[in-house]
Amino acid sequence: MINLIVKVGRAVCRKYGIFIFLFTNPFLLYSQQTVQTLNGVDFGVFESDSTFYKVEVYFNFPKWKIPYKAVKPNLFTTSLKLSLKAEASTGKVFETQSQLDSNDDSSRILTSTLLGSMRLKVIDGEYKFTLTAENQDGRYKAKTERVIKVGNPRSKLRLSSLISAFSIESSKNINSPFYKNNLEVIPNPESAYGNGLDTAFFYAELYGIKSANIVGEKIYQSIFLTRAGKKLEETEVKKVRSRLYDAVVFKESMFVGDLLSGSYDFVVTLEDSSKQKIAESKKRIFVTNPVTTIKRKRISDSFLEPEFARLSEEELDEMRSQVKAIITEDEAKAYETLTTLDSKKFFFQRFWEARGGVTKVREFVTLIGETKWWGSSFRKGYETDRGKILLKYGRPTNVEVFSQESNTRAHEIWTYENFPGRGRVSFVFGDVRGTGEFELLHSDVPTEAFNQNWRLRLQSTQSGAGSNFMR
Repeated sequence: MINLIVKVGRAVCRKYGIFIFLFTNPFLLYSQQTVQTLNGVDFGVFESDSTFYKVEVYFNFPKWKIPYKAVKPNLFTTSLKLSLKAEASTGKVFETQSQLDSNDDSSRILTSTLLGSMRLKVIDGEYKFTLTAENQDGRYKAKTERVIKVGNPRSKLRLSSLISAFSIESSKNINSPFYKNNLEVIPNPESAYGNGLDTAFFYAELYGIKSANIVGEKIYQSIFLTRAGKKLEETEVKKVRSRLYDAVVFKESMFVGDLLSGSYDFVVTLEDSSKQKIAESKKRIFVTNPVTTIKRKRISDSFLEPEFARLSEEELDEMRSQVKAIITEDEAKAYETLTTLDSKKFFFQRFWEARGGVTKVREFVTLIGETKWWGSSFRKGYETDRGKILLKYGRPTNVEVFSQESNTRAHEIWTYENFPGRGRVSFVFGDVRGTGEFELLHSDVPTEAFNQNWRLRLQSTQSGAGSNFMR
């Protein structure tokens, strides 16, 4: 009987140009089917409010596995009823339903998928989640089950589920099923990459950043890949997060186009200022790169110091700000064109090699620490005039400090002996506004401030200044 149907199907295909898969699809040959297993499904758990959690399920069904009905030559339709149910161990049940319709020609059925998502709000607890897909006539039914524990102590920093995605882009389309926090997150439920899909994207949410009991004012984030439990150092990227907001979006990407084929874990770790791990999450991904045979070489392996090679992109950008007084115009322009972490590390490797290597790096870091005394809530110490001169020319031979007097503002005179090309030079800094910030008023160095009448700027104008204020 099956052979007869296939033969008739072939004849119809020759007449109408319909692909034979429709007649060899077992769902069209039998009136009764056992429940199939749904593959290409992923789950994510996110905090919704102080009581509820939002559980999202993402699915990516190959269309050729789903029964279609012909509506006219080379045009077919399918309609699936989707049900998402959460059964708690206490007996409480949460459930939602949706319908998925699609009209396709034979080529799209063979090559494309049905990508979608569903959401369900639940309270904390342990649940058995069941996603069921069934067509209208009941001849096709498939499902998948997952046991998930929902809920974490709200007093701690929490990291939501990690979601792997095909892409993450800014968006204002709130009607999109993939809209999340001003982003369009197109999920990749199978977490499969490679073969041209060379960048893996990841989305998560961080909670309790500001309210949790964490040591320090910053959170140190590290992302990397592991394979067979071994950390791939060449994939590690570090960032520093501030604690301005209690909840933030985590979105990162990882280039996988040069990785060997196989399974990897994408790992996120968060540490406090004492370097204690406060959160960690993992996501298994699968990479297929048949032509890749050479492992990625980490450019930072040849850096001057191991701790320098591990700098995050934010720390490298801060170093760019710190070297403002000593960087050349061409170097500054070159840095502005850099877009990757490794390129910025390589830039600073060459930058410091040209200035004396490891010794100069260490001296510079020490000087940065000394400039902190001159910083304020408005400006970092290395951004002040004294900080810039210290970083540019080093420590002075002698410093004369003059305190505030009745008619003269506080000021300092720095003297450098044996200054290159000039011998003995001086720099004068004064607190001309009485705010505690010392400006560079005068110097013997032609490229710096020059004002022979610098003493006039130090004259105090305080007499009588308070009478109008008190009136």
